[in-house]
Amino acid sequence: MLEYQNFEHQQSELLECYTNKKGITTYLFTWLNQFVQTHQRNLEQKDVFNINSQESIEHQTIKFQLNKESLIYSLLKSYPKQWICIVLLKVGLMGILLLNPFLINMIVELFDSPGLDIWQFLKTTLLFTGWIMSVYCQVSIISFYLKQVQIEVQAALSSILYHKLFTACLPLPSQAEIINLFQIDIPQITILFDCGVSLFLTPFQICGAIYIYFQTVGLAASFGLIGMVIQVGISLIYGSIYSNLQKKIMKSRDSRVSNMDELLKGILTIKQNCYYKFFFNRIRDKRNIEMSNIAIQQKLSFFVKASFSIVPVGVMYFTMKIFDIFNLKSVLMVTQNYAQLISAVNFIPYNLGQLLMAKTSIKRYMDFIQSKDVEQQMMQAQSVQILIREGNFRWRNSKNQFQLKNINLSIQKGEFIVIVGKNGSGKSTLLNSLLGELEKTIENSFVYLNGSVSVASQEPFLIQGTIKQNIIDESVMELDRYLEIIKTTQLLEDIQRMESGHNSEVGEDGQSLSGGQRKRVHLARTLYRHSDIYLLDCPFESLDHKTAKKLMDALYQISQKEKKTIIMTCNDVNQIKVCDRIIQLEDGSITYNGSLDKFQGNSQSNDLDSLDLIEGQQVQQVQQVQQTTINQQSNRQLYSLIDKQQIMVMESEDRSLGSLQMEIFKYLYQLFGRYQTLVLTILFCISGMCCSTFYQLKLKSITEISNSDQSTEEQKADAVEQFLLFYPLSHILMALFTLFSGIYLTSKGVTASMLLHNNIINNLLKASVADFYNVTLVSIIKNRMTNDIFQFDMNTPSLISSLFDSIFSFMASVLGCLFLSSALSYPILICYLLLQTQYMLKYIRINLEVSRLQAISKSPLLNTLTQTHQGILFNRHCKQTQNQVSCFYQQFNVYTKNSICAAALSAWFIQITCFLMLIMYVCILIVNYIYKIDNKESATISMYLAVSLGERFTSFILSFQSFYSNNVYFERCLSLINNIPKEDLSTQQYSDFENPMDRRNDDIHFSDHDSISQIEMMTINSVESVQELQEQNVLELSNVTLQYKNATVLTDVSFKLKQRQKIAILGRTGAGKTSLMHCITRLVEPYSGSLKVLGQDNRHTSINRIRSLFSVVSQDPFVFEGTIQQNIDPNNAYNPIEIIRTLSKYGLSQVKLLEELQYQVEPYGSNLSLGEKQLLVLCRVLLQKRRIVILDECTGNLDNQYCQLINLTLDLFMKDKTVIAITHKLELLDMFDQVMVMDQGKIVALGSKQDILNQYLNQKVI
Repeated sequence: MLEYQNFEHQQSELLECYTNKKGITTYLFTWLNQFVQTHQRNLEQKDVFNINSQESIEHQTIKFQLNKESLIYSLLKSYPKQWICIVLLKVGLMGILLLNPFLINMIVELFDSPGLDIWQFLKTTLLFTGWIMSVYCQVSIISFYLKQVQIEVQAALSSILYHKLFTACLPLPSQAEIINLFQIDIPQITILFDCGVSLFLTPFQICGAIYIYFQTVGLAASFGLIGMVIQVGISLIYGSIYSNLQKKIMKSRDSRVSNMDELLKGILTIKQNCYYKFFFNRIRDKRNIEMSNIAIQQKLSFFVKASFSIVPVGVMYFTMKIFDIFNLKSVLMVTQNYAQLISAVNFIPYNLGQLLMAKTSIKRYMDFIQSKDVEQQMMQAQSVQILIREGNFRWRNSKNQFQLKNINLSIQKGEFIVIVGKNGSGKSTLLNSLLGELEKTIENSFVYLNGSVSVASQEPFLIQGTIKQNIIDESVMELDRYLEIIKTTQLLEDIQRMESGHNSEVGEDGQSLSGGQRKRVHLARTLYRHSDIYLLDCPFESLDHKTAKKLMDALYQISQKEKKTIIMTCNDVNQIKVCDRIIQLEDGSITYNGSLDKFQGNSQSNDLDSLDLIEGQQVQQVQQVQQTTINQQSNRQLYSLIDKQQIMVMESEDRSLGSLQMEIFKYLYQLFGRYQTLVLTILFCISGMCCSTFYQLKLKSITEISNSDQSTEEQKADAVEQFLLFYPLSHILMALFTLFSGIYLTSKGVTASMLLHNNIINNLLKASVADFYNVTLVSIIKNRMTNDIFQFDMNTPSLISSLFDSIFSFMASVLGCLFLSSALSYPILICYLLLQTQYMLKYIRINLEVSRLQAISKSPLLNTLTQTHQGILFNRHCKQTQNQVSCFYQQFNVYTKNSICAAALSAWFIQITCFLMLIMYVCILIVNYIYKIDNKESATISMYLAVSLGERFTSFILSFQSFYSNNVYFERCLSLINNIPKEDLSTQQYSDFENPMDRRNDDIHFSDHDSISQIEMMTINSVESVQELQEQNVLELSNVTLQYKNATVLTDVSFKLKQRQKIAILGRTGAGKTSLMHCITRLVEPYSGSLKVLGQDNRHTSINRIRSLFSVVSQDPFVFEGTIQQNIDPNNAYNPIEIIRTLSKYGLSQVKLLEELQYQVEPYGSNLSLGEKQLLVLCRVLLQKRRIVILDECTGNLDNQYCQLINLTLDLFMKDKTVIAITHKLELLDMFDQVMVMDQGKIVALGSKQDILNQYLNQKVI
């Protein structure tokens, strides 16, 4: 027990090791020693030390004072102390560095002095020690303090961004833009605290360096001044080009992420219709644009780096030649002073580039923050609940030109209002105008609301969680109300059938539910809230007639009993049986506002359909024994029936443990071009190393000749001439080798990034729906496709180049020490290298674990952002903003903990490195000072090389650590590639997809599935006559059973379908109709039974060849960014004339939406109504001309006029097609030969329309 208590106490101390430190003790980092020692392996999130309350996002939100006119002013005003501290720290570091030439001069004089002067030695040693300690301690403090400030600012800006989502009027920026703002732009803005201050101080640093330069070397500094001016000019040109490139990169990245988001959203449609090629190519093309600009940007930086290496060569050449500087002391003084001068200049390109990048991000960020907010005005309590006067509204900041015109509306408390109209007439827009989401086009327009609002949007929004969590959300659990709402929305029977009851997970975006179930869960959440006004946008879409009718009656009862104001839009007037008032919209104007009875007799209405099969039949109430039992039970007993144990469906994000696997480096080796890249890079580096070593040997030679009393003047002149030849030649060659290596690695890096990205997209297209998309949060994928890919793109090539440079620079220093240093230095250098390596391994191990945690902690934040964005109407108007913000804050604080931990570990390692290097320097100084008795020049060079070795080894281990840690992002990308469960490829040749890592280029070819020759290959038996073709079974299911997560979805389904036969499938929502369609198109694989298409077993046939026979209109219409033509013909198989001819053939050419094929559809079809989206999807089917057509509620989102048009179109189109249609509209059954009725995953009836209607019309399954 005592041991356990000690362990608990130790763990508690480790968790508070950071918060217990105050003031300067925080920046000594000794408190991290025990933390590093304890957590060397498999660090868990709970083990990361806590942060101070002042660093939490809550505190930063309060602290930050936003000025919408200027974000920079806001940062200055909100963080004055931080700005001052950073300036003082950097000024202090600059002052210390400016002492470097004096220190070098003291060391040279120490070694140049005759004999051993102990007092001078001690003085020089102490100054040298103090200088080293000051520099590295200052560097570690600045790096950690900067990271602290940057994280605090990132927290404040992220909080403002998240809050803005709740206030900004529609349309919001796309999810891709919001993600990039959060993942990329906000971190780039925080760079201002580092690069901005550095640029501000650069002129002062240059002035100080110039003064010291002239003081120490006199007129010899004049050429250095000229070189500095040249480098500053190069920096300014570089900054201008860099800024323009950055804007293009961010724009193309937004577009790519948006396209990728559309791919994830429409993956079912893409798979069913074999649109792999189109979606792969469009994302690849956007990626090409992004990477081409990144390549130019990175190559440009290498050109600048090379020029910054060549200009000093010219400066030193002319300085030495004109001022006759060739002895070692003078050379060291000139080079060190000039190095001091250009050290500030060398960082100008990087700092300027980063500053301009931050400027671009600030503009993107402020464009969103400065956007207009929702204007919702509340009235004082009175009988009028909603009042609109002179309502003229339009969407803000949108290409959608639609307007509401002259809307005058007064709605009393407790009224039940139904809004009808054609698709695109403005029904949804009117509801949004009530919420203040639109802007006024005339000043006199106003909207007033009296009371709280609850919204159910047209497209159902579900959060990740269970059915119960979705309905209750953040509200208090009220048992009676909860069960009443479940009954009202007809969910009770569905929930009882589920294995986990109301604890069943809905999956990402409700993928585990049917379309009707998603709609009703969404509606139940809206109704569960105690609101005064309910705005319901087409709540009956995707519902069968009986469910819709019962729901309509229930809503009217709520309105009457509870005096709730309900405003509902509807496409199908036949579903409206009772309401207080009906409003008809046409082209944004109200054309009718009155009672339902008068509307039905109004000649203006074209929406009525005289055929009403539901009301025309004598419906007898059939009471089931199960339902009777439920009615007799108490609410608590009923709740216990549906409160079953939850079965986890969604999987948490995977995380690797331990060291990076060799497979990571193997894939990296393959991506970067295998041995060719390795050999060429090594050759470049070895050549540079040889040049460096050669220069050091020449420097020693000329020094010995120049200082030797035995050398003649002619020998000294020859030595000088040789040095003047070899010095510029060796340094120019080193710069060129570095340039060629950098450009080559950048080119390979671009190819590697393309291959990695294409491979992920490739695998996402191949991924199994059941085993991947239904169990994986999209936010995890987005995190890896945004932040992880971004880190790989921007850092990996430069880190590899830096690693090779540091390795061979270190090796050059080692060779220099071997050739030129005293043998007495070797033991000291070896001990130093071993100790430094040991601490490096410790640091790398724990830093790797922290980096993994830091990367993973972004995924929950992205999930919260995307869910808030996706359900913004409900989240904004129906939920308590503070609860959602608290969740976001909690997740961000976890990310802050990981970031602070990573920064502290980095600073700790810098201080450890400094301490070890300092010991080595002092020991080397002592040894070489004693050694100088024999040879002063060799001792000086030996000391110089030892210092150089320490610096280069430090550079090497920091480069290696950065490279190693950065591979965490590559590891995560590979994990996504390797761990994606793919569709079954065991019995087929899946020639469409190849592994890009095994290819030498990134051009992935896809075969054309729409070619007739491929389709004909499907037929096993030779078909010699039309009659034989017609008699062949196109589709044959035999005892098909489908299970998902141990729950049976389909049970023993068997039926046959011949050529040109047409079958309609009826059944209540959740009966298994859509699951059957997914099984037929092999989105999911049957658990047992057989499924044959054209006589061939699905299990022995290519998935894509099966799918190439089907045209599918899914329940949720999927459209994407692009033109109307691209949306209806993604494979670009037809020219515009052919498209118009085909549409004319089916009577659709006069539809307004289709008149302009080049009309631009915005991302996710945000500028189209749901009905217009459905129409585009139907047009795709018309152009595909495939044999088998599957229609899943193809007219579910269309008004009656559109339905009549589509019915005529389908009647013409389906004559020579085999058709399977899921429908709830009984008036469409005349088109079909057979009708199938499904219930609880089984076929309960199969026959002609009349037989089915006579037998099952009065039962619940229709």
